[in-house]
Amino acid sequence: MTSVYPTPYARAEVAGLTTNDGGVWLATSVGLYSCRTREFIPQWRGKAICAIAAARQGGLLLAVADGDTRTDVVLCDPSGAPVQTFPPYLSKELKALAESDQGLIIGGKAGIFRLEGEKYTRIFSSGNVIKLEAKSGRITAFLKGQGPDDRPALAVSDDNGASWRLEWEGEYADQVQAVRGDRAVTRWRHLVREGEAGTYKNIPAQAAHLGEDGLEAILAGPKLTISGTGRTKVKVKHPGFVDAESLAWDGANIILAGRPGAWSVEPATGIVTDLFADDPLSTNTGRIKQVFHLRDRRFLVTTTSATFLTTDGGGSWRQIISDWGNHHAKALVRDNERGFYLVCKGGLHRSTDDGVSWEWVPVLPRDRHFGELTGMVIAGGRPVLSSKRGVLVPTRDPGIWDWLGTLKGPEGEVATL
Repeated sequence: MTSVYPTPYARAEVAGLTTNDGGVWLATSVGLYSCRTREFIPQWRGKAICAIAAARQGGLLLAVADGDTRTDVVLCDPSGAPVQTFPPYLSKELKALAESDQGLIIGGKAGIFRLEGEKYTRIFSSGNVIKLEAKSGRITAFLKGQGPDDRPALAVSDDNGASWRLEWEGEYADQVQAVRGDRAVTRWRHLVREGEAGTYKNIPAQAAHLGEDGLEAILAGPKLTISGTGRTKVKVKHPGFVDAESLAWDGANIILAGRPGAWSVEPATGIVTDLFADDPLSTNTGRIKQVFHLRDRRFLVTTTSATFLTTDGGGSWRQIISDWGNHHAKALVRDNERGFYLVCKGGLHRSTDDGVSWEWVPVLPRDRHFGELTGMVIAGGRPVLSSKRGVLVPTRDPGIWDWLGTLKGPEGEVATL
């Protein structure tokens, strides 16, 4: 089915990134990539690397997928060459890893495990871990959700995992993207200080960086905002940024990466460079995510790299050029008065020209955020949205929506309408 869209738009997917003395490194679906040399490391060509972290002495830790039931963990030297293989983790759910004072730790949906001899022993069990940091005896785990309400938080241990406490516990789906001292960037409130309620934003922040040198970078939708002490604020927009989930600063450039690929941004000029533009390993690796029928022979296809439209039943395709990639599309709904709505996890989009172009529709609920959108129907001539936190209807105030009620399914979410 990969022939449905042009191969130049197929991309290597990036699962994560890290920084060491060798610059920024990317863990991708086709191997290990060095942003400094702008090339894939030969020893890892064709390997699906699902997690990456900096190790001591300038090395790297890699988690390499080996089928559906096993993940290999490898220590590399500063050049990316493998030097030690650890016992495999018998699951594909490994999402994060780090080197603590007491050795290798890994994290995922089942919590945090430490390698002790030839076995992985659980040291934290009550959260879905998406990132780990370890330094000077302190372990910080970024939790996508924990507890009965699946609330995001940071799990922090100051004794190498013997005891834990929760910090920055937030509302559903408002996970911490970056933290420095008493300031953090969260998904839906963006930059907030500890103890402050903050305000929910229309656009989620999917990645951020708060540096020791004062540099601050927040990626929200297609817009990257760069600021900091003594810096002129710079805003850079690019449609590919929408699905980027990782961000790093190498001292000269900001690296953004995710399922659509990777980009380098010069803070002073805002110049964007596509890191995978000319690499042969980046072709034919994208995935089709959704296929939607608009009408007649018009179809809309969302992929891990872009969104495409055909008006002749697949005979020819055109890439949709807009600020938004629409990759996390959940449903397509036709409104006879307003055109088509495309419901995505992080927002709502509308087309009034049969899918040729799409505009973003603000959805800002009262009191609490929707977390993720799941579906939509047209009822009484107006759109009604379902989300993981309830059902929403528009008010007369532009962009403001009211809660119709909270209807929870077996997993706590609202079923698709």
